[in-house]
Amino acid sequence: MRLTLAYYRAVVLVVVWATSAHASLGQNVVQPPTDEELVESWQRLAHRIRPPEINKANEFDLSGPPASQTVISEDGTTLLVLDKEGALVVWNLKTGEQTARIVPAQASSKSAIGISANGRVLAVGFPSGLIEVYVPTKSKPAIQYDAFKSPIQMVQVSSDQDRIIAVDDFGKSFEVNALGKSKGFHFGPTNNKAVRSLVAAGGKQESWWKIHVDSQDKVTDVYFDGKDTTENHLAIRPPSFMHSSDDRFVTGSPHQLAWTVLYYKGDKKYEAKFSEVKVDDTLYDAAMVKHSPWMWTLTDKFLENRMISLGRVNKKVKLPVELSAAHTRIFPNAEALVTITPEGHVTRWNAFLDVTSGIVALSTSVCNEAARGRFEALELIAEKWNDRVDHFEDNEHETPYSFLMSCVQTIAPKFKGSEEEPYQVIHKWIQDNPNNCQFMRIALFRLYLADGYRARGSGYANSVAEDAWEVFYDNMEKSWEVAAPLFDQKKVPAEAYTCAIIAGKNLQWEREEINKYLRQAFEKYPNYHRTFAEEAVARLPRWGGKPGETEYLARFTADKLGGIDGDIMYARIAQHVVNFVGWKGIDTETDFSRERVLKGMLAISQTTRDEFTMNQTLLVAAMWDDRETAYRAARRIVELDLKPTKSIWPEKYDLIDEVYAEANKFRRTE
Repeated sequence: MRLTLAYYRAVVLVVVWATSAHASLGQNVVQPPTDEELVESWQRLAHRIRPPEINKANEFDLSGPPASQTVISEDGTTLLVLDKEGALVVWNLKTGEQTARIVPAQASSKSAIGISANGRVLAVGFPSGLIEVYVPTKSKPAIQYDAFKSPIQMVQVSSDQDRIIAVDDFGKSFEVNALGKSKGFHFGPTNNKAVRSLVAAGGKQESWWKIHVDSQDKVTDVYFDGKDTTENHLAIRPPSFMHSSDDRFVTGSPHQLAWTVLYYKGDKKYEAKFSEVKVDDTLYDAAMVKHSPWMWTLTDKFLENRMISLGRVNKKVKLPVELSAAHTRIFPNAEALVTITPEGHVTRWNAFLDVTSGIVALSTSVCNEAARGRFEALELIAEKWNDRVDHFEDNEHETPYSFLMSCVQTIAPKFKGSEEEPYQVIHKWIQDNPNNCQFMRIALFRLYLADGYRARGSGYANSVAEDAWEVFYDNMEKSWEVAAPLFDQKKVPAEAYTCAIIAGKNLQWEREEINKYLRQAFEKYPNYHRTFAEEAVARLPRWGGKPGETEYLARFTADKLGGIDGDIMYARIAQHVVNFVGWKGIDTETDFSRERVLKGMLAISQTTRDEFTMNQTLLVAAMWDDRETAYRAARRIVELDLKPTKSIWPEKYDLIDEVYAEANKFRRTE
């Protein structure tokens, strides 16, 4: 949460990043993310690096008495308004709906307000010195603190909702935890004169920084840990905003950006290192990206991504004409901007300034939540990603759905009770939730499949021991036993048909039985390439197929789709079959058409940001001496500011160097 100097006569800012993941302000106030919130966060991370962009997500007008103050939750979802009548008004920024209006007993438009990072806890500090904490669904306060005898200028809820931080007119700060235990006061420079103070308290060390501004509008003191004076190495100008994340804070004035990082010095001691850069454009806001070496800055012209180490701009995007930077706050962890005009018009913007993809964070989050048993959320995201094929990873045979399966596969050995009875947690979920277990059935299919392959080993069939075959077939039977009920339900997931094809190959079903599932898959999910690629591999001669059958299936499926989609399907199947026959055998051993394979791969390259396929297209075109296709693939790589990944191919191809140089030359002349 960030407040600006314009909000208060005597400004005080506190930003908190707390550490305890277990305590809460009052019983049952803190809740883990809902399933919907988890899914939303996963959707936000599920992408490759995106081009810088700002687009309007939602807008609405505030109603009721005019606003006196506004604060916004760090997740960018909730707006808290203190209106001129002293009421607390809560708005959903995504829907534009007013969700609550609370009138405290000491309602005053001169109160200070705060909101938790997730928007579920509200705090208000009154001119009397009283602090009250509310849950938006209740009209009565959950907690009250008699903190001060003087007016409160700022109040905030820590990000873990375990603490309340407040500061009065004289720069005296107050901290209390959920149990009502105060950590005492940190006094300001005077007890009888109002002072402008900025305070930042955050991170797992619960460190404090305080900045005092004197009557001459100069920064007089910078305090570390709330009490020890730290030399103002930067000659910080009076800041207009302040934000904290982890053990760092960032602050700034119209043409100065300053920040600090906390370093451990041993013996439970820390040192604050200050940095600064000058900003040519007018700076309005800045915020750190959590657990990241990046921060966002907002100027009158650009939204920027900067390196914390040097403060340099790494990426930026021009602001839309209708976006007023002077009335906008930024929320990088929510990938959002929020504009609130003096007239009460609210606009929420989506903002993308990717430096890396979100895949690592996504994988970590999904695995962690799976380990916590958040299967409801997994079912929900799997339903949303059911037939999605525009994968956010560069893997020719995977989809977002199979990505979720791999996450569960990674974490499954750590499920409670797995040592005594493997996968009992998943079995219990399926038993207890028969109408909401499609994804967990498919994930369990994959687990048994992996166990079977592990027992069989990777050697030739005649080298596999008899007892290993027994374990293999036992797991294949278990895998199909858990997946088969999916076909009794009204809506069958796309991946279920892939399971059926794999089961058919391993359990040696009759061809007509397998064809039945193929026909159903094409009728419902004609673009879901995993199903058809699995069957194409199953029809290779090494598994009993006839010569040419694999290519025929690819061509037949692609022709039924038609157009670019058909070419992409043909290429996707070929990319998977290559894992078994190699690129040098894809046409000679399986009769795939070189021309159509390259046509489909080029279509994938032109319609997605699949860097692997772009490089693979460049490689295969060079192998097959197709200069035009190689050049077009190189043009796409250059267009996206990428570079050829030569590690993908073991041999040197002069043609690749030539077309890449030509593509670069073309771009410079554009």
